[in-house]
Amino acid sequence: MSVQMPYDSTEKEVSRRSRSWLWVPLLYFFRGMVLASLLSVTLVMLKRMGMSNALATASTAWLALPWVLRLLLRRVTAVGGTPWHWVVAMQAVFALAMLGVALTEKPHSGGMVVWIFLAIGALSGGIHDVVASDLSAVWVSGSRQKEDFASIGRRQVVALLFFLLALLVGLGLVLVMAGDMEVLSRSMDESWSTTFKALALFLIALACFVALALPRHVAISHIPSPSLANSRTPTFGWFWGGVLLVLFTLHQWMLWRGTLLFLVDPGSIGGLSLGPQEVGFAQGTVSVLAMMMGCVLGWKALSKWGMTRCLLPMAAAATLPDVMLLDLAFRMPTDLLAISTCLSIEAFGCGFAMIGLILYIRCNAYGKGNSSHADICLAWVMLSAMIGGWCTGLFQDYFGYRRFFMIVSALAIMAFVAATVSYLISKNDKDTHCGPVF
Repeated sequence: MSVQMPYDSTEKEVSRRSRSWLWVPLLYFFRGMVLASLLSVTLVMLKRMGMSNALATASTAWLALPWVLRLLLRRVTAVGGTPWHWVVAMQAVFALAMLGVALTEKPHSGGMVVWIFLAIGALSGGIHDVVASDLSAVWVSGSRQKEDFASIGRRQVVALLFFLLALLVGLGLVLVMAGDMEVLSRSMDESWSTTFKALALFLIALACFVALALPRHVAISHIPSPSLANSRTPTFGWFWGGVLLVLFTLHQWMLWRGTLLFLVDPGSIGGLSLGPQEVGFAQGTVSVLAMMMGCVLGWKALSKWGMTRCLLPMAAAATLPDVMLLDLAFRMPTDLLAISTCLSIEAFGCGFAMIGLILYIRCNAYGKGNSSHADICLAWVMLSAMIGGWCTGLFQDYFGYRRFFMIVSALAIMAFVAATVSYLISKNDKDTHCGPVF
């Protein structure tokens, strides 16, 4: 059953919001900063403080729980208030939570105080994501009038690029700053405290910009159905689409978080012994830029050849480059350029397939009751992130990095097989085809 927002909207208001553009990239940028801060920056901080792989990944994986409980949080937002109030309030709470982490005396101890602030940040970030996704979906889908698929796809690409830009800032620049502070202060506590203070101040400034850009009386009663697919009962193809979604996101989350640990860990246990500055450059800057390029080229491929023809090439691009991490694990290079090249190849493939995955979700989830269906899809994605977090550090500690990347590659092969099955089903099921653009 779809849970509708307790607001109302006129056709004129929706059309006016669709023409507005500034608040949409700001919302996507903040959503990316939230995930980068909680699931990546925090993970690197805990590793630099001496926490084990298994404990660091398992504990930070729980921070994704509010995203899994999207349907429940949607009911919380239905209590009252406008989207403007929810967005601004949750952004302020998240920024203050990061400031609380910075002011904690000994963040490396993993004490209760740090995790309380991180839990508050995760809860506020999850609520913000629910409201922000509804607001941005209005812009992505356009007005209630029927729009061509190409316009919807272009808007989705723009939104995704700003999300990835947040990863570049949140993971790249923040980690570079943390590494520089470690060198300058020579104190792990002081360097990461200063880093989180700067992060909190940046988020507060960003929240102020969002408060000014977002229309105060913007409101939604129901996300417009973009005619990508009609509501239908679950089929075998729908089931395989879900399997594809879980397998793709599971191996990508394990690869992303496992790569961070692989770059930070010392060579004595199979890591590459990179500092935060080098990790920020290789994984947070070069890789994210490659992912953005892959996203743009992926959209161009979808526009020209369609989803059905691009499904298998995109699945291959998202899975086959995983062998680049196996290559790094066996060769153990020390050249930062060589490491960045391997990471960027894998990231480019991920970005090339990412836009296809997002539009695939929209194709199979949106229709009558689209908010609930989309929430379920996104909840499965974040549940995969939690499961991947629980397994990543444990597998790395037990099997070592080489065998860990073999396991991830095996999951990638399973994802490719699921994509092949989905492709064969889509060829024989016209109901799963999403139009000429896809």
